[in-house]
Amino acid sequence: MESQEENITQKEAQERAAHFSSIHYKLKIYLVKKSKTYEGELDVLFGFKKSPSGGEYVFFDAVCKDVHSLVVNGKNVPSEGNFRNNRIYIDPALLNDGDANLIHIKFTNLYTNTGDGFHHFLDPEDDQEYLYTNFEPFYCHRWFPCFDQPDLKALFSLGTLDFSPFIFPFSKYPIYFKEHGKIFIIFSHLN
Repeated sequence: MESQEENITQKEAQERAAHFSSIHYKLKIYLVKKSKTYEGELDVLFGFKKSPSGGEYVFFDAVCKDVHSLVVNGKNVPSEGNFRNNRIYIDPALLNDGDANLIHIKFTNLYTNTGDGFHHFLDPEDDQEYLYTNFEPFYCHRWFPCFDQPDLKALFSLGTLDFSPFIFPFSKYPIYFKEHGKIFIIFSHLN
């Protein structure tokens, strides 16, 4: 459940930047017309440099309604207890030293109406539904779990189910593919 937001401290950001590299987010969003929530599946691939002392838990920034599953390098990790204070904590002992780490997160989140995160607006004039994001500093994690700090650059792939009522104005060349009987749209890498 969502709790009071904790901002990342400068020390936490410096420590995280020293340990993470080659980050790639692969995000699938499941959109349902006129819903108050959306579902997401996120794969995060990254390099990790272990601390000689082992260190404390590392974390993703995450304002989510719920985290349904958390898989770290193929190992199921209970989200209960590891998702708190708008962070998803990962034991560094589960991470590989080097470039071969994969974390899979399934989550549910509420649309926002403040303009931060994943904004949802139903226009009473034309009865159309509008969705957009606003990624000013420290707002990306309101849409999906991530390392939300500007010095940790990443590749970003976005996909969604093919709902013909939705219009995606930001991509000229989407890639369509079928997975588990569902058609997805993947937009080219954004960085």
